[in-house]
Amino acid sequence: MFKVGLVQSDVTRFNRALDRIAHKARTQEQILPFNASTDYKHLLIRNILTQKYAGSYAPYSERYAKWKAQTMMMGSHFWMLFGDLRESIATFKVPGGFFSGIPVGAFDSGGKSMFGTPDELKGKSKRISMYGRAMEYGIGQPARPLFGPTLNEYFLGGFSLRGLESLNKIRLGWR
Repeated sequence: MFKVGLVQSDVTRFNRALDRIAHKARTQEQILPFNASTDYKHLLIRNILTQKYAGSYAPYSERYAKWKAQTMMMGSHFWMLFGDLRESIATFKVPGGFFSGIPVGAFDSGGKSMFGTPDELKGKSKRISMYGRAMEYGIGQPARPLFGPTLNEYFLGGFSLRGLESLNKIRLGWR
């Protein structure tokens, strides 16, 4: 017959290590979604600025391309009318975590219509989300997706790196 004994100091150290790991896991449960959403937001903005997916877009109509070139300070890039959409992309809290995209209620600065002249733009202010949906899914025009391809890009690269970073922080609780 064998007798097994536990040393109280070892049990105490073991329990403290488990408590640290549990605390770090709860902390990472809050931090990881925020960091991942923020990473995605930055990748969206970078993909707009670098025009990463522009090569796969259908061309603008001649009339719209001419109007856009005449009226824009940013040139005729996709997803960059006057910068309203890019500037509206944010990370915000939602039930169950965080989200990056266009907040509900974000409006453009208005007055953008190719039916006006460069000096006298006509048009009402519109929801940025409406503009984003039209670009992403091609409502009334060819689709020029950005959010979906960028999300796929992030999940194939950045998200797994964020996950490993969180796991390493949790692992460091064991000492």
